[in-house]
Amino acid sequence: MLKKEELTMKRHLFVNLLLVFLLTSCNPRVVTDMLTNEWPATSPDSVHVFHKTDVVPQNSQTIGKVKVVDTGFSTKGSFDLVMTLAINATAEHGGNGLMVDEHRWPDGRSTIHRVWGTMTWNWRRTSLMASGMWAC
Repeated sequence: MLKKEELTMKRHLFVNLLLVFLLTSCNPRVVTDMLTNEWPATSPDSVHVFHKTDVVPQNSQTIGKVKVVDTGFSTKGSFDLVMTLAINATAEHGGNGLMVDEHRWPDGRSTIHRVWGTMTWNWRRTSLMASGMWAC
């Protein structure tokens, strides 16, 4: 038979693992697929979001893909949160542009917004922002 301390320790371990699972499963999952890691991280404030109808500057270089999707247990998934996660992922990987390729509204398959996008880097935009000539 197990000692009382061992039972208490196992119970604490189980409760802690359950809490970690519950706390981390509420947020959407961010997945990136990088083509290059040439640039250092940037500020999320420097990331410009382009939508399907926007014209992306010709000198932009694709650095990777990002998607923010449901984990199956996600409860937090407003459009603002999902876009913030995609923008932060773009900035963390050195991008200063995010082209939103697809946006899906909550539906029967998912209770959250889902976003797929292309992360870009544009040297001209960076130099114009540094000089104060480019305003977002």
